[in-house]
Amino acid sequence: MRITLLAISLFLLSACTPKIFKNMEKVGKVNITKAELYPIFVEADTVQSFNMEIDYKENNFAGMLLVSKGERPNSSQLIFTSYFGMTVFDFEINSDSLVVNRCLDQMNKKMVISTLEKDLRTLFLYNVPERMKAKKYQKGTQTGYKAKANDGKAYYMVDDSARQLQKVYRPACIKALQIDFKQYEQGFPSSIEMEHPKIGLKMKIEKLK
Repeated sequence: MRITLLAISLFLLSACTPKIFKNMEKVGKVNITKAELYPIFVEADTVQSFNMEIDYKENNFAGMLLVSKGERPNSSQLIFTSYFGMTVFDFEINSDSLVVNRCLDQMNKKMVISTLEKDLRTLFLYNVPERMKAKKYQKGTQTGYKAKANDGKAYYMVDDSARQLQKVYRPACIKALQIDFKQYEQGFPSSIEMEHPKIGLKMKIEKLK
């Protein structure tokens, strides 16, 4: 009986610290701003170009992603086309909604669209309020924040010294999402990897040089 209670206690203690913050020291509760997460996408009049690849079950889509300022206030337009010129999707997203201007039939499914909407909102930090409360974790220059975004719980890992967003993790029973921002060059990651391990959805975005 004692062994069982001890095992349960150890499990509960280990569950208090998210895996993304493994070996980090818990600091306590803090108030943070959205700017302290170092968003990589900021509103600009220029068009940003990326290579993009999406793997979903047996489907693979590869091509170019164009990101620009949307027509609605505080929104972004994302146009993903294959290298042969076929439009995979044309979305406009902000903190409240996703407008589907165009989408390939293979992807134009309710579950896929809703997943992409939440993923893109997480990537662009549209789901993050300007100010929020968070639990803070620390190790060297790395800082972790466990917070509640507008659409649910989320974990953020940043490097305060380099002022870089490194990871975002959104927990869920089935649609858990992890985003890794890798190899920053001139203030922007050269590679962004997004993965839903349990549903077989992966996305990779690479900055064009």
